[in-house]
Amino acid sequence: HFFEFNVTTHEVDSCAQRDSADECRQVGTLSVKLDNFSRILVVVVLPSGSFDRLAKETTDRVKVQVEEQQEKQDSASGTAKVIAAGFCAGCAAGAVLVGCLLGWLVSQPLHGLSEVMQRIGRLDFDKESAILDDLASGRYGWIKDIQELHAAFHRLTAGIQHFMRFVPKTVVQGIVNGAHGATRLHVVPREVTCMFMSIKEFNKISESLTSKALIQVLKTAHPVMTSIVEKHRGAVAEVLDDGLLVYWNSHDTVSDHWLHACRAGLAQVNAMDDLNAQLAAAGLPRLEIQIGIHTGYALSGNLGSDKKMKFGCI
Repeated sequence: HFFEFNVTTHEVDSCAQRDSADECRQVGTLSVKLDNFSRILVVVVLPSGSFDRLAKETTDRVKVQVEEQQEKQDSASGTAKVIAAGFCAGCAAGAVLVGCLLGWLVSQPLHGLSEVMQRIGRLDFDKESAILDDLASGRYGWIKDIQELHAAFHRLTAGIQHFMRFVPKTVVQGIVNGAHGATRLHVVPREVTCMFMSIKEFNKISESLTSKALIQVLKTAHPVMTSIVEKHRGAVAEVLDDGLLVYWNSHDTVSDHWLHACRAGLAQVNAMDDLNAQLAAAGLPRLEIQIGIHTGYALSGNLGSDKKMKFGCI
């Protein structure tokens, strides 16, 4: 049995928290049985707090340890929050960088395709262009959809360029730009100048040459004559066996068209010396040309039927 005793007032269980340890004693008693007839009473008197000092010390020590653990936990929590915030910021920055990279990978090819569309509208395939080189070389980028789009544009530009070999450039430009009447039968009265250019005595020359040599003669002569009339704003309507049919002011408006036609004819005559030098170097016969030029009113436009038509003049 345990109880408190105040040595000053001699009262039991009267020690208050304000009493000092000198005034209060804690008394502990224990009855110990010696035998069936006798017992001994053990009485222990100690200063107040002796019995619960160990528990108090343990409590204080545990409290300190709990506080230390709480501080460590708070510190670890703060560190975790900082790491989490840094990780989130890193993820956000990475997402922005990836987005910018993907945007660049998409926008750059599309910007190039925009340039291609502008060139298609102008039928401008002669000047050097990095995007046209990329289209021709097959360097289409890294994104599959962009690659397919570039490949489609490559086929389109190649098709238009090949189409221009068969049809006057101004006619193709009208079709590409959706000009009124570009793809339907129609004619308009216009003053036009036409030129017929042919190789003199072509039948006799062709009979004296093998088919391979004859083709070589035409492959050498036609590019020279064609480039001259196009330089003078003429539109090659047809490539004849041995010559050209050329119009001025038929599809597009050409001021002083008769003057351009005459200058083109003179330039063709002046080009014959260099052309014959090329033929002679290849062991081919010398050529002479004959040119006819006429200016007058004609019906100019698409002739034929709804299924088959060509640009010409009547």
